[in-house]
Amino acid sequence: MKILFNKKGLTLIEIIVTLAVLGIVIAPLMSMFVTSQKINVESRKEYEALQFAQKYMEEIKAMDPTLDISFFSSYDYEDTSDGGKLTGYTHRDGYDLTAVIEGAFDEEAGSGPSAPDFDFTESIDSHYTLNVLTPLGYENIRIVLEEDNLNINVINKVEGHTVNLYIYSIEGENYTAKVNASEGSVRVYKNEATERQPDNQLYNIEITVSRNSEKINTIYGTTIFKYKPVKP
Repeated sequence: MKILFNKKGLTLIEIIVTLAVLGIVIAPLMSMFVTSQKINVESRKEYEALQFAQKYMEEIKAMDPTLDISFFSSYDYEDTSDGGKLTGYTHRDGYDLTAVIEGAFDEEAGSGPSAPDFDFTESIDSHYTLNVLTPLGYENIRIVLEEDNLNINVINKVEGHTVNLYIYSIEGENYTAKVNASEGSVRVYKNEATERQPDNQLYNIEITVSRNSEKINTIYGTTIFKYKPVKP
C-alpha cells in the first residue's frame, strides 16, 4: 500500500499575500483603537478638569464672610471704574486653575460695579421664554421678578454670542428664578443685595482650568460675601 504525503508547503508569494491581507484588515482596526484611546483620554481630561473647577468654585463660595486672598498661590488685582477685579492662580494635580472674581454687582445699593447699559428691561410675573435671534439689542438684559419661583427659558440662536441676563426682584422683595439655557451661551447674574440685606454683596466668579497652557474648561458662578474682601 502506498501512503501519499503532501510535502507541498506555502510559497513565498502566498505568505506575502497573506501578510498583505492581514495588514489591510488590521490597519483600520488599529487606527480605530488609537482614535478611541485618544477620545477616552480627552474625555477623562475634560471630566477631571470640570471636577477640579467645580470643587474650586465651591471652596471659594464656602468662604464666609469674606474672600480669603491667601487661598490663591498668586494673584493680580485691578482697580476699575466700576469696582475691582481679582485674578487668582493655583496649580493642583497637574492642572492650572485661574479664578476671576469681579466685585459686587449691586445697582440699588450703589456699591461695587455699576450696572451695565441694559439693552432692555422686562418685568415678569409668570414663567417666561426669551428668544434671541439676533445679537443686536440682546447683550445685556435686565429681568425684574414680580413673583417668586419663576422659570426663565433662554433660547440663544446666535452662534458665538453670549447673552448676559441680570435678575432683579421688585423693590422690597427677594424673589428667585430658575434660568434654563436650552440653546446657546447665556451668563446669569443674580442681584441678591436687597434693602433688607444691604451688606450682602454679589460677586461674579469665572474659573478656567488649563493644562500645559491648553485651556480645557471654563465655568461660571456667583456668590455673596457679607463684607467686601480686603484689597490685596
